[in-house]
Order: sequence, then C-alpha cells, then structure tokens
Amino acid sequence: MDEQMDSTDKLLCALSYPIGIIAVILLLTKKDIRACRYHAYNALGLCVAAIIFFTALSIVLGIIGAIPGVGLIVLILGPASGLIGLGFFVYTLLLAYKTHNGEYPTIPFVTQFVSKYVDQE
Repeated sequence: MDEQMDSTDKLLCALSYPIGIIAVILLLTKKDIRACRYHAYNALGLCVAAIIFFTALSIVLGIIGAIPGVGLIVLILGPASGLIGLGFFVYTLLLAYKTHNGEYPTIPFVTQFVSKYVDQE
C-alpha cells in the first residue's frame, strides 16, 4: 500500500469490497491516493458485475419458473442461487482480508477492465 495511507484508509479499502457504497465514498474523498483508487474501482467493478449476474440469474429463473412442467427446476436452482450469493459474499470477505494485509488482489475480468481508470488523475 502507499505510504500516504493510514490505518483508516486501509480499513476503508478493505471494507469497500463487502460494502460497495464505501468504494464510492473512497472515490469521493481519497481519489488522490492510488491504492484507494485501485481498491475502490475494483470493488465497484465487482459490485456492478454481481448486480448484472444476479439480475440475469433472477430473470432466467423467472422465465424458467413460468414454463409449465419445467418450473420444478427452479426449486433446485433457487437454493443454488442462494449458495452462489453466499459464495460471492465469502469471496468479498477474502478480498477484504487480502486488502487489509496490504495486498492488491486481482479479480478476474474486473481488475483488467477497471485498471485504465486507476491510473487516471
């Protein structure tokens, strides 16, 4: 992490992964610190990707549930989507742990996509 970061900044960067709104606060208040920008953009990218994924999953489950005779599949896929959500939350906690320990975790696809915004000033 940058020398300019204090323990509060490290904590905010870590919390931006499980609590996405903190990433917005980081971008508004700590944009001059590169590490804060990195984690904020990473966390926001992950949030947007999760929203898109879970919205699409809900739409697909809704469509499948409306089909007569096939709707029973939703009884199986519904709880599976809950497990996916739990796995996502555990993943955000892992990212928060790594961030608080001074690492710069990379999120597949997301980090590569948002990296162009990190170095803009």
